[in-house]
Amino acid sequence: MPGKIELHYCSDLYHLTDHFLKKYLPPLENKEQILYVVNDSWRVQQLMDDWLLRKSGDISSEYPFISYSKWLSKLGNQLTIIPRQLNLVERCILLRSIVEQKRPALQYFRFQGTSFPADLLKTLVLFFDRIRLNEADADILQELKDQLILNSSDKLQSDLSMLFSSYLVSLRNSYLDEAGLLTEIIRQHSPEFLRKYYPQLSTIVFEDISHFQKLHIRFFDHWKIQGIHIIFMLSYGRNPDIFSHKNSLFNKIEDMADHVEGYHKVKKLSNSLFQIKSPQFDFLDKIQIFPAANRIQEVENLAAQIKKMVTDGHWPFSVIGISSPQL
Repeated sequence: MPGKIELHYCSDLYHLTDHFLKKYLPPLENKEQILYVVNDSWRVQQLMDDWLLRKSGDISSEYPFISYSKWLSKLGNQLTIIPRQLNLVERCILLRSIVEQKRPALQYFRFQGTSFPADLLKTLVLFFDRIRLNEADADILQELKDQLILNSSDKLQSDLSMLFSSYLVSLRNSYLDEAGLLTEIIRQHSPEFLRKYYPQLSTIVFEDISHFQKLHIRFFDHWKIQGIHIIFMLSYGRNPDIFSHKNSLFNKIEDMADHVEGYHKVKKLSNSLFQIKSPQFDFLDKIQIFPAANRIQEVENLAAQIKKMVTDGHWPFSVIGISSPQL
């Protein structure tokens, strides 16, 4: 039986996470049933610290949090996918070798000196990554054999096509990028694989999908088809000047989602501190002064107060603000 897709969104990620964890904390305690995927390893540690505070210091080695790269690597090992995935630095080195081979034929990317600019090299690799993750290889591999290459646009398209085609050949012969690994996981992923490695898994949560491309969505839709409940989290607001770049992604996920939930009413301390006669917060009889011998003691006392508010008072971190001349 197919699973479901949910979309949870808020104007900023940290308020969104606080709302979500407060609502789903008990189910998240079952690591075998729920997997919480984040983009960066430092975010895993941050959530683990928050996890301990929310559980009032109840120490446990069982956490549902895992970084996206670690999870993909784990899936690749479980599926015995042989080609190794290259990291960004390795992909830049690979492209540099291709550029050196193709340098005499390049028309747009002609530079004086012996070295191709490192920042441009990284930009090209990230551009190729987006092309691959959007499954748009054919769009960049258009042939210009029957067309005169006269202007800068034609020269750029010709160079991109040449470099990208050689880049793909090098990858497919020996290595994988993210798109290649995702495609291979989709190809090999099956109900038998789930029963063997994830027999109790029912839900996958992905925090911050703002970087998602077409292949990411197809990857998770495949898990949904296998009966897994997918929950996407997106920091997103209705202000078109700020969130216009996410409109397409939001609309795409919203159309395919079985449930969409937004957290709109988020009070911010800045709304009272920096607006004249704001009625939202009343500070009368709510200001306390604590003496401290130095800045270190001041910070330690403040940290102790915050920890007490979170552990004993069950305050979410999102409603606690710190203002200081120097932090």
